[in-house]
Parts: sequence; C-alpha cells; structure tokens
Amino acid sequence: MKYAAKISLLLLVALPAATLLGQAVEPQQPDYIAMGNRAFEAADYEAAISAFENIADIELQPTVHTRLGSSYHLLDRLAEAEGIYRHVRDQAEDVAAGHNNLGAIYYARRDFGEAADRFEDALERDPENALLQDNLRAARYARRNSRSVSTVINANYVENLLLIDSVEGDLIRVVLLMSAEVIEDLRMQEIRGDSLMARKFFSEATEVYEDALDIDRDNARLINKLGIAYHQNQDVRNAERQYRRALDANEYFLPALNNLGSIEMSRERYDTARRYFRRALIINPESPTVLQNLGYCLFALERYEDGLVFFIAALRLDPTLFDNSGGGFGTMVRQPQDSQPMVSFYLAKVFANVGDGDRAISLLYRAYEEGFTQSDLLEDSIFDFISGDERFVQLNALLSD
Repeated sequence: MKYAAKISLLLLVALPAATLLGQAVEPQQPDYIAMGNRAFEAADYEAAISAFENIADIELQPTVHTRLGSSYHLLDRLAEAEGIYRHVRDQAEDVAAGHNNLGAIYYARRDFGEAADRFEDALERDPENALLQDNLRAARYARRNSRSVSTVINANYVENLLLIDSVEGDLIRVVLLMSAEVIEDLRMQEIRGDSLMARKFFSEATEVYEDALDIDRDNARLINKLGIAYHQNQDVRNAERQYRRALDANEYFLPALNNLGSIEMSRERYDTARRYFRRALIINPESPTVLQNLGYCLFALERYEDGLVFFIAALRLDPTLFDNSGGGFGTMVRQPQDSQPMVSFYLAKVFANVGDGDRAISLLYRAYEEGFTQSDLLEDSIFDFISGDERFVQLNALLSD
C-alpha cells in the first residue's frame, strides 16, 4: 500500500491543472504558418493555400500573405493573386515582393509597360536585388520588341503562359523573352568584351559591347561596362553618356552612380561628385569602393578628418581595397591615389587605425617625400603603437631637423 500510495501521488502531481479541476483541455492549434511554408517550398500550392487560409488576418505577416498570393498565382488564379498582392503592397508598402509579384501578373497578361513600372517600384525598395533588376530588364525588352517576343512566346511558352521562370524566396522571376540563340549570342559577346577589357583593348571592347546593346539596349550592367570601356580609353564624354544611359535603364543602378561621381571628381566638381557617391551609399551603405571614393572626394575638399572616417570603413569591409586602387576593369571606377602629402599622411592614419604598422610607416615616408613637414601631427595617439619603431623614430628626427 505504501508504494501504491506513492505512485498515485506522483500521477496526481503529473496531471495538468485543468484536468484536476475537471475542465476540458483544449487541443493545440496546428502551426499553419509552418505547414504553409513547407508546402509552398515543396511547390504544393494547393496545400499551401489550405494552410495559409486558416491563419487569422491579424497573424498574416507580409511574407506569409505574399506566399498565399503566389500560390494562387502559380495555380493561374490571377484575380485572387492580384487582390492579395495589392493588399500586401498597400499594407506593407516597403516590401518589394508585393510590387514585384504584381508586376509578374501584368507580365503574364502581356502588359509589359505596367509590369516594368511595378518592377521599378520593387527596385526602389530593394535596389541591389539582382532578380528585380533582371525582371525590369525583361519587361523593358518585351515592351520594345513586341513582334519578336510574340514569336518567342508562341515557340517556347505555350505550356508556360504565366511566363514564370522561377520562384526565389518570396519573389517571382519572369522569363526573359529572347530566343535561346539570341541569349547565347549575347552571352558570348559579353564574354568577348570582358576579355578585350582585361587585355586593355578598350576600343575593340566598345565595339563588341555596342553590338550587344543593339539587341539588349536595357541591360544596365552591359551599358555600364561600355561606359567603363570608354572611360578607360580616356573618352570621358562617351563614358558619361553611357553611365547616364545605364541610369535610364535602372535609376537605382549603383555602379553607374559611382562612376558618374568619379567623372565629376576628375573634373574637380567635388560637391557634385559627393552627391553621386551619397546616392550610391543610400543603395548600399557598405560598398567599399563607394566609401573609398567618397573619402578621396572629401580629401580633395581638404576635409581630411571626415574623409578618414570613410576610408577606415572601406578598409574594414575590404582589407585588400587599397592594393588595387590604381584602376583596372570592374563594374565601378576607383579613384587613383593622389600624390599629395596630406592624402598620404591621412592614409597612414587609416592603416594605423587597423593596426597595419608597416603600411602606415610606408605612407608616412611617402608623405615626407611629397613635402609633408608637420612633425606635430605625428604626435597623434593613433601612432602610439608604432612610436617605438626605429623607422618612425627616424622619420620624426628627419621632420624635426
């Protein structure tokens, strides 16, 4: 009896309070959000709708609501999908997915102009998203080339009239309505142009890029490359024209903004350059090249302490950045380092800040060779960790003479 009493007591303690009070225990609600997400990611859109529709409106976050809309969309229930995308857009205006996926519905309806406007709205919310950039390019190409696009649709997309290429996260990617042969030809021309650029055949590269852009005139990335080819060939006027053309294709295209800033730097229009760099940093505050260029711009304005902040931020993001500051082929132009004593001195402070004593001392000697004479500036505490270095002591002595 003693052991039985103990067992009974243990069972009594283990029972839920509601059972002890004679109340019914409510069953736990299924996790409809998790169920819907699993079904959506498995492309089981009917099951995703069944799960998502059980969620109370107050719990429907933009991501969940967008996936409900996308599930209707992918099942060709466009009116229902459109209503949900519009609701997401109105309730969560800063979420790119609602704008983008609404654009994909217009794209499926062959209203390419309206699709382009919606994709541009999405890009305004997420400017560096490659999928959104590609969708805008696709819509603008389709709007300009209606006859060839109709041929491509009839030849290739009779079983994909929604014109959807893929679903990536919450975003729908539309198909680029070019023939496979044209896409491959463009790809090979871009590769050839890039190869010519790498070998510094800039004039030849411009010809190849121009030929490609005769076909794909709204490709902001390719237009920007053409601008760099002109820029490297010292044809600044045509370079500027192409960078502006890239912004016409995509007003949020960061490399073109940066490169226009670089042109204004070369013209010594530093305030205008700074505005371009700041616009670029709104798109991506952690772009090492733009941070570096803005640092040089502030140095040119003799705002050395302000420029120092941007140089340090750039170097922390990309420790190799200054190794390649002399130029080269890429998507963005970097300003070459000026041969000015104060520029070299403040670059020494940049490297001292990240603990690179060797490069700091090397730049201090460069500043000295360029005419730096302000020995009192070496007393800055940022140089304390190298103050005992023989090279630093010797430089101090040279400046004191």
